[in-house]
Amino acid sequence: MNFLIFGLFFFLFLSAFFSISEFVAITANRVKLEHAQKEGDKQASEILFVLKDMDRLIACILIGNNIANVGLSALATLWISRLVSGQEILQNQVPVLTALMATPVLLMLGEIIPKNLGSRYADIIVRWLYRPLKFFMMV
Repeated sequence: MNFLIFGLFFFLFLSAFFSISEFVAITANRVKLEHAQKEGDKQASEILFVLKDMDRLIACILIGNNIANVGLSALATLWISRLVSGQEILQNQVPVLTALMATPVLLMLGEIIPKNLGSRYADIIVRWLYRPLKFFMMV
């Protein structure tokens, strides 16, 4: 059971990571980054290198987000089926219960809140996320 809970939080975190990354990649101020690069900011150079290949970056983010959402859905289904085991009436409704419980959590914590944060603090957050994004782009 602890593995399931850990897995749910892991996939929720991954979903939030890829959602905020998508927004930050699009809204980061490239003019500020280019100015910082000209002033010798090596981190700005690395960020611009990651943002340069936008097609590959967006593909990586979308694939990662889909993997995270499918993983979360699968573990949520398993967790809910274990919760209702022994209750015959509810066992047939596991997919419905999963959708009713997982969808609002995923939308709020995995999509809306991360994208809201990404739109407000894109220039700060891009400095935290470029290394993991660079890693996922290589994988």
